[in-house]
Amino acid sequence: MSNHSLSLLLSVSRNLFARFESILVYVSLVNEGLKPINIEDLTPTNDPLFFRAVNSSGGRFKGSLQSFWMREGVGEIPLKGKSMITLNPREARGIYVDLIGVFGVLPEGDYKVYVYYRLGQLSFLKSNTIGFKIVKAKPIYSKTFQDYARNNTIPTRTLWVNEGDDGFYVFLMDCSCNQPSNIVSNRRIVGINSLRDITYSIQSTYGQSVEHILWIDNDTLYVVEIVDGDLKNIRRIKTSIGYVLNPTLTAGNGELRFLTFLEGEALIKLLRVPIKGEVMVDDVTRLRGVLDKYSVVFDLDSNPYLVYSIDRKIYYLKINIYDHIEKTSGLLAEVEDPVLSLHLSNAWRYDEGSYRISLNYVVQKNDKLYSHLIDVDSGKHISHLYIPIEDLKLKLIQVILDYAYNPYFLLQDSSGALWFKPCDDELIKVTREDERCPGNISYPVMLISSKYSRKYGVYLRYIKNKSIFTYKKLKKLLD
Repeated sequence: MSNHSLSLLLSVSRNLFARFESILVYVSLVNEGLKPINIEDLTPTNDPLFFRAVNSSGGRFKGSLQSFWMREGVGEIPLKGKSMITLNPREARGIYVDLIGVFGVLPEGDYKVYVYYRLGQLSFLKSNTIGFKIVKAKPIYSKTFQDYARNNTIPTRTLWVNEGDDGFYVFLMDCSCNQPSNIVSNRRIVGINSLRDITYSIQSTYGQSVEHILWIDNDTLYVVEIVDGDLKNIRRIKTSIGYVLNPTLTAGNGELRFLTFLEGEALIKLLRVPIKGEVMVDDVTRLRGVLDKYSVVFDLDSNPYLVYSIDRKIYYLKINIYDHIEKTSGLLAEVEDPVLSLHLSNAWRYDEGSYRISLNYVVQKNDKLYSHLIDVDSGKHISHLYIPIEDLKLKLIQVILDYAYNPYFLLQDSSGALWFKPCDDELIKVTREDERCPGNISYPVMLISSKYSRKYGVYLRYIKNKSIFTYKKLKKLLD
């Protein structure tokens, strides 16, 4: 453990983890000598650390600080000269490392892990060995939002709940925008006493210091405040606001913003929860019927757009938030058939040189699904297409748009099999013969990777056998 007056120390935050969970370790170099020592800094570009793991089944694993990027398919990080630092006597240099980035997702088992530090071309310093256990995950709830104005270069976030021997825990999992199966981090946030409809906030700017988790229970709003990645506070706010219209957003100043619908009064409300101070509740509009489908998106100034359907009419509502609120509303479309889906998107249009908020809506007429695209601000119908469903008796599960606003459809047949329909290709069955939803797969969701990635495409993720996050690439896209 000591060589050239250096010691390499390795420690772990806990000794028990659920599969897919982040495993945070601390690696430190200590100068035990009496003279200053020049060393390579512990950075991914230098890549001086080499991790090794062995589990109780005999599995062996290795990785480095660059392993995450290697799985991305982008190759090694370009080296622009090694960065060196000086360690004075008794001084230490350390970093936190998430082993899920180093090894990827490890299987269940008992583990022994150590790390080497490169002293020279053929000389390495070995750390002490640490141990921990990975147990089977049991995801019983999952929720994912993709914010098209922001997710070209940031991870896709999923909130999920694990049911373990230690109770129910809420996790926030960030997956690569380039390769959705490549986990950036998967943080254990807070324990809850029972399963409930729980949601998380989109961040106005990825990496900002404040984020939130929230749920409503018996007219009490629970707001979990997360600051710099750590749970700081749980606020309990007694108020009658109905149910949350997802997604919610945390603005750059730490203020949580979201819309709710109070059914008994047919009332849309806007809530703002500052990091300090009183909750602000505004009655925005009273609907003229029962809220059916809806979709919410936030612009780059953290202002919400809402579209919703009532009695085969589709309306929009735009809210600008200042020290007061201003709203714009109107009718977007009247349809003859039931509305099956509403999906708002806010993506950059290179041909227009601006972001455009567009709505995709789907209606069913006889044996066909009709998909329409509308520019929300102008009300202009941009395009439409139809999908024959005929004998399969398909039910629409999800619609997702790529960055050119082309729609893709996830459907389910009467046997529980899942089908994928691209906008420009045939219907494709995407589950195996032994897979059924509901059944041995749950929470299916389509994801779009970044258009800047070589792996730009449409992906499907679902939970298999109540334990495994499973990914499939459905279609490669070309920018």
